[in-house]
Amino acid sequence: MQESIIIKAYDIDEWRVIGGEAWTGTDRLATGIERFDLDATTDAPATTAQEMIMLQKVLATRFGLRLANEKKTMPVFALVVSKGGPKFQALGDGERPLPPPEHEPDKINFDTSDTIRSLVAKLNLMHALDRIVVDQTALQGRYGIWLKLGVDPPDIGGGVTVHFDDIPEALKQIGLEIKPTVASVDFYAISSAHPPTPN
Repeated sequence: MQESIIIKAYDIDEWRVIGGEAWTGTDRLATGIERFDLDATTDAPATTAQEMIMLQKVLATRFGLRLANEKKTMPVFALVVSKGGPKFQALGDGERPLPPPEHEPDKINFDTSDTIRSLVAKLNLMHALDRIVVDQTALQGRYGIWLKLGVDPPDIGGGVTVHFDDIPEALKQIGLEIKPTVASVDFYAISSAHPPTPN
């Protein structure tokens, strides 16, 4: 059972899901992760909300999935808007994200997707900062958001090292800041789950 199925069923961010044995895929560094295909059909067209409820039922009956909400008070970085306001462009309905900015030597344009929620999720999944990032921007729209981070020259294997310590300054360049604080953060712990039962 891949974590992506859980986040789709419950509309929660991947970094908020904790616990679970290796086969569930919640630990991205673990070995022994199993992958499963879920094939399902509906008798009539379903809304996204209805599809989520149906998927939750499948996960509960076939995988025995139970999630428990856990609130943890912990040191975090609050993502806030700088005094000058955001410096990225809002996207209209149906408008595609902007292409990357012009390339600069020793820099990489890091695509953070088109919402602040996506930006926060990617920052947390990279484990690039020593604290969880929480959104306190109150920005709800879609935006063209790119971060420009430094990189070292490619090694022999062609890989590059990204300077994740550039993130605070890169955020300032687009009108955002991270400020250390303490906050209550919602997590979703897998309290029970088992490999799927037969049809």
